[in-house]
Amino acid sequence: MTTVPSSSVPDRATEQATAGALATVPRLLRSEPALAALIGAADATVAVPEAAQAVVAAALAAFTQRTPLLVITATGLDAERLGDDLSCLIDPDDGSGEGGAGPVVGALAGPVVVLPAWETLPFERVSPETETMGRRLAVLRALTGAPDPTLPPTPRVIVAPVRAVLQRLGPLEGTAPTVIRPGQQVDVGELLPALVAMGYRREHQVEHRGEFAVRGGIVDVFPSTADAPVRIDLWGDEVDRLTAFSVSDQRSSHDLRAVALYGCRELVITPALRDAASALVTRRPWGASVWENLAEGTQFDGMESWLPFLDDTARVLPDLLPPGAQVVLVEPRRIRDRGVQLLDEEAALAETLAATWGAKEADPLHPDQMVFDLDPGDGVAFAEVVNAARDVRERLHRVKLESFCRTTGGKGLHLVVPLKPAAGWDQVKQFCRAFAETLSEDQPKRFLSTVKKVDRQGRILIDWLRNGLGATAVASYCPRARPGAGVAMPLAWDDVTTKLDPTAFTLRNTPQRLARQKRDPWAGFETARQPLPALAEEAPKASSGSKSKGSSVIVTAAKPKRRR
Repeated sequence: MTTVPSSSVPDRATEQATAGALATVPRLLRSEPALAALIGAADATVAVPEAAQAVVAAALAAFTQRTPLLVITATGLDAERLGDDLSCLIDPDDGSGEGGAGPVVGALAGPVVVLPAWETLPFERVSPETETMGRRLAVLRALTGAPDPTLPPTPRVIVAPVRAVLQRLGPLEGTAPTVIRPGQQVDVGELLPALVAMGYRREHQVEHRGEFAVRGGIVDVFPSTADAPVRIDLWGDEVDRLTAFSVSDQRSSHDLRAVALYGCRELVITPALRDAASALVTRRPWGASVWENLAEGTQFDGMESWLPFLDDTARVLPDLLPPGAQVVLVEPRRIRDRGVQLLDEEAALAETLAATWGAKEADPLHPDQMVFDLDPGDGVAFAEVVNAARDVRERLHRVKLESFCRTTGGKGLHLVVPLKPAAGWDQVKQFCRAFAETLSEDQPKRFLSTVKKVDRQGRILIDWLRNGLGATAVASYCPRARPGAGVAMPLAWDDVTTKLDPTAFTLRNTPQRLARQKRDPWAGFETARQPLPALAEEAPKASSGSKSKGSSVIVTAAKPKRRR
């Protein structure tokens, strides 16, 4: 949750008091030969002590006519620190614009701006912070859009960590802000849908960035790039007054000359993007639910992670720089090492997450494994879960399927069956459902195949829903976001005994366990890939005392009746 001060005036006053306070220091380097070489060269390297890096960068920005100056650092912390130093060392721009009184809320202010990187991991189904996406949109618009004379000028220096530089950018359409000024004609019927399209959420009362509220002729909105919300008082369709107000008491504080409303989402749903999502419904059906939401214009948390599938243009920050721009690398070796590390981490994460989908990226429509999740209800001892896992393994053997066991990082166990990627998702899901329902019918006091909480007391759920298209299951060695940070640990069947403690495998002790491990508990998993058995509706049920001849079969069974 984003927290903000009740009023941003003291913070802004402090920033204005310190901005450019040391601007005379870089000018002392005017006669420095090394600096002259940097200004006149297309490619040059200079050794600068860490303490003087900000001063040299500020001098370069002061004496060169090449703008903007892109300064790249190894980490986000380095970028924030360097940005703060440069703000003190570079003369602030006037930024007065045209007429009016008071500051411009939401606009990029000052000669230095820091471009943040997303806080989220690649492929993570969580959106970055609203402020992060707003600041990024503001910088991208400053680099690609026409300047607005009523807003402060474009910053002369952009400081960015290498992660932000390497991050793929979305379509640039829709990055322009909505600028509102006193006396301007505003059609509320057009403004409110525009805010929603930009990612703003309508609430009863504005308290956080990215929210807006409407009360009669008053529209409250908290810009994604501002420290305080803004109140738009309308007289008919004319903006009668524009003020900042306090979140704590909702009272107006001071008048504003203008407000720049940048979007709250970096992935803007444009007509072109909706068309691309519609085409993906048939081309990549494994993500049909996502593509359909985007094609309908529906916004959802984590939608930014799907950008690579929706936009074929591989566009990064340096591609947006104008011909006169200059790039400065602060500690190039650290930047290179950090860049390689980020790319390696992304590749490893993609490989890990691919395992949770149950299919390979090259053939996502044919799963190469299926998972039976044994999830105990209240009152079930873990020893019973272990016995159930061994019984399910035996039942799978009867249909000629080899399975492998792992803990889940919680209170259950997974049985993972390696498959030859030949059957489709519907066939695999149908088989898993039939298998689970057969077990629940044979032993209704022990197993069930429905997920209703009311039915699970004292019984073990055989969760077969992990095997649908787009469904996921925790991958081996993955920690869980719960107390103790339990890890999903692959186990040899010899280790699956009633003495097994599922809480013994944690993020803290897993490295030591792997260091002591002499053999792979899942040795033979890849070579054990097997075809999915045929599913016959009218064949005899594979009960505990029956023996099948020829091909192995399994039948669907009616769901057990609810216990009363």
